[in-house]
Amino acid sequence: MRSILAAFAALMLSTGIAHADPEDSYFLAAVHKQGIEDDEGDAGLIKLGHMMCGLRADGYSTNALIQMGQLHGTKLSGDDVKVVVQSAEAAYCPQYIE
Repeated sequence: MRSILAAFAALMLSTGIAHADPEDSYFLAAVHKQGIEDDEGDAGLIKLGHMMCGLRADGYSTNALIQMGQLHGTKLSGDDVKVVVQSAEAAYCPQYIE
């Protein structure tokens, strides 16, 4: 669990510029529709979405990711975390949609 929280912390502290592709555009539209933002802007949201899929690939369930996001203490509500996870799955890793 600590490694997951460390990954969330690293994500929130890292910087970078993301090039928006069609999947990114879909993901961003879905999270923006819910009013979800990130301190790093769209690049931070895109990184978060890809991180969610990486964790799904590591065997974490959608519900586990939602609970981890809520425990992390971000500015995101439980509903926001759910939207981020589900939007990431739809855009980047549909094979994990439950």
